[in-house]
Amino acid sequence: MQVYPGDPEVRFTAVATIDANGFWLNELTLGSQSGTHVDAPAHVVQGADATDLISPRSLVAPAWIVDVTATAPLGLIEPETLAPTLRKARAGDAVVLRSGWDRFDGQDQAWSHPGLSVAGAQALVRAGVSFIGLDFASVDRHGETGLPAHQVLAHAGVPIVENLANLDQVTWELPLVVVGMLPLAGLDGAPARVFAIELEATPRPTSIGSTP
Repeated sequence: MQVYPGDPEVRFTAVATIDANGFWLNELTLGSQSGTHVDAPAHVVQGADATDLISPRSLVAPAWIVDVTATAPLGLIEPETLAPTLRKARAGDAVVLRSGWDRFDGQDQAWSHPGLSVAGAQALVRAGVSFIGLDFASVDRHGETGLPAHQVLAHAGVPIVENLANLDQVTWELPLVVVGMLPLAGLDGAPARVFAIELEATPRPTSIGSTP
């Protein structure tokens, strides 16, 4: 799995096997921000809420999926792009940015993903979103000094769900998105399994997370 430059590599090492031990057991090595994961506010703000202070209820919400595929590589997603959605959204809804950039996973081009502008982040905070999700590696552009969009969202207590995938499979409006973050206490973030559920039909969860 591709990881952010400088993050721990993801490794699975067998420490017991059925043939030798009668059971199978693995050691997992990964970063708190490997694969699809949640950024807690503590990721960028000293003393802010860590993972154990994010309410599970805040990670389950109707989600508005915003098409940002027209944003240029390393471009910024501005309030004008978000405005049509935010006019419909209610406080407590989530917003998910669909760029299609997950198709570059494992390639150098993955780091040319767009990012959310400070004004865009402020617009989401004013709208009262429960969380923001995105199908690229970071809510800020790669190499962005100071991580300004992270800062705006973290200071407002808004969790960020990064590295989503398969958003093109969500073909219905306003899915219920369930973010199953690993319950790891006191951390900057944690991997998550994420589903989009169509409530108007027989529940049919669609996985929108990547797998280590």
